[in-house]
Amino acid sequence: MIPPLIISQIKWRKRQIVGMGGYSVVFRVGGGVIAKVGRIDGDENEIQRLAAERELSVPVHDYQQDVDLPQAVTRDFYACHGPRKDIAAPDDTACSCGESLDVLLMAEATIGEDLPPDAEIVRARVEALCEEFDRAWDNRPANFATYDGHTVALDFGDPYCD
Repeated sequence: MIPPLIISQIKWRKRQIVGMGGYSVVFRVGGGVIAKVGRIDGDENEIQRLAAERELSVPVHDYQQDVDLPQAVTRDFYACHGPRKDIAAPDDTACSCGESLDVLLMAEATIGEDLPPDAEIVRARVEALCEEFDRAWDNRPANFATYDGHTVALDFGDPYCD
């Protein structure tokens, strides 16, 4: 099977949840391809694309806002039904199943159990990139991975709080 490289090619019924956060659920949707679904603004997409150009993140294949998704996918996202009940952001607890969501389609990276040896160098470079956009990067072990033989950062979705 050829992995999806644009969002319209995703076969959602074959999705597997591989991660989740306060504003998203991450699905494996094909060989080596991940779809992050939820509340993903354009800055997160842009930062990740720039980070990938600098070999600091995985490549973005496609990004769309307000995507009409199957109800089963939106149920996975909304905390009232899905697996995010304990970690969802407070404003995501109401049922809005069937509402459109944002999708970021990207290459899959390998998350290890230990921090990579060059994690501190990658952290500093990623934080400098995020500062250009007034964004914070969540520096935690789960947001470091390996892709194409080098250490990369994941999850650029945290705007600075005022």
